[in-house]
Formats: sequence, structure tokens, C-alpha cells
Amino acid sequence: DTKVPLANARSIGQWLLYGVAIFGVALAAMLLSPGTPSQTEPSVPVTMTFVVLSLGSVLAGFAMRRDPGSGLAAPISNALKWMWIPIVLTVLSVELDFMNALLMTTPLDAAQWWLAIGLALIPPIVVEVDKLIRRSLASRAAA
Repeated sequence: DTKVPLANARSIGQWLLYGVAIFGVALAAMLLSPGTPSQTEPSVPVTMTFVVLSLGSVLAGFAMRRDPGSGLAAPISNALKWMWIPIVLTVLSVELDFMNALLMTTPLDAAQWWLAIGLALIPPIVVEVDKLIRRSLASRAAA
């Protein structure tokens, strides 16, 4: 609705909810990863946090693309067409030696990738559940 200001109470509440979800999964990645985080050397916890923030942001953005409708509703091909770019760059940033040196990342093993992907799925789930609740409340109010 063009008559509603961008920064309104509902939007700010949503931003806080989504921000807390992304912060929570990033913190979980840092704490659940093996090893000790380091600011001076590549480490698994920092790399996992990078992956979770990157993939979580991309996936949450995909979920946020329609409001209050589901981001998973068709058509999705145009969004998917562009989503692969940051996902591939994230994977390459972790798995290629020259990117490891440039970004201070370290390769992850399969279990670490699965944990990172699982954590990265939480923010878009939070977005979709929030929108589902808002749609349900709106339909009850209309009825």
C-alpha cells in the first residue's frame, strides 16, 4: 500500500522479528561449530557463521518477496533464476583455495554444510510462519 509509510509499527516489528531470527541462527552457527572462532586465522565457526548469514539472507529474501502472500507461491522461476548467483558465490567462497585466502574462510565438511543449510532455513521459515499468521488474522478480521 503506497499510502502506508515504509517505517511503520508493523514493519518495524517484522524487521525486529526477522533480525532476531537471523541473529539467532548466526549465533547458533558460531556456538555449534567445532573449533575456536578466530579473527586472525580461518576457522570453522566463523566460516559456518558466514555461510549461515549468506544463505539465510538469500532464502529469507526469497520468502519476503510477497507480503502478505507466501514467497513460495508461483511464479518462482524468475526469483530462482537470480537466487543461484549468491548461493554459488557462497559455496565457492568456502570451497576454493584462493577465496579461502581472500575471505579467511576454510572448507567445510559434509556435516558442517548440512548444519549450516539447516540453520539457514530457519529465517525463511520464520518469515513464512509470520506471514501465515498475519493472513490468518486478516481473514478472521474480515469474517
